[in-house]
Amino acid sequence: MAYNRKNFLLKVLAVQEIYQQYKEDGVTAKAIYEKYIKDQYHISKSTFDNYLSINAKLELKHLDNEDADNDK
Repeated sequence: MAYNRKNFLLKVLAVQEIYQQYKEDGVTAKAIYEKYIKDQYHISKSTFDNYLSINAKLELKHLDNEDADNDK
């Protein structure tokens, strides 16, 4: 299960990084979605909005900690 969740979170993190990069330049979320996210990731606008609300870095950290605990 963690493998699939980890890949999902990495995808979310990639989308969030693209969003942050263009948001700093003053581009709107709708424009970022239309120009950079929609065709590359094939997700809907509502999914894009949901991705922005996920704390992917924290969840990845928790998964890595769980994997490390399981390896012991």
